[in-house]
Amino acid sequence: MSAKHHAAAGNILAELSHEIERLGLALCSDPVVANRYHDELQAIDRISQTQAAIAELVTRVFSQQAIDELGMVGLKDRFSQID
Repeated sequence: MSAKHHAAAGNILAELSHEIERLGLALCSDPVVANRYHDELQAIDRISQTQAAIAELVTRVFSQQAIDELGMVGLKDRFSQID
């Protein structure tokens, strides 16, 4: 897979991450839904953040610098453990 393919795949993942985030925000705008599904909405947020971080890695072709700059510690740790 070329760098252009990685960039395209990363962009698609980033777009989907933004869609997930917008979905979560829309659901949170309803106080009844937000109160009733608090844990599920937190999961949606975590999924969106994780996907955005993976999109950045894919776009940057999994360089060590990209892994080092990950803001999500758990995800950074998982990728750092791969030989």
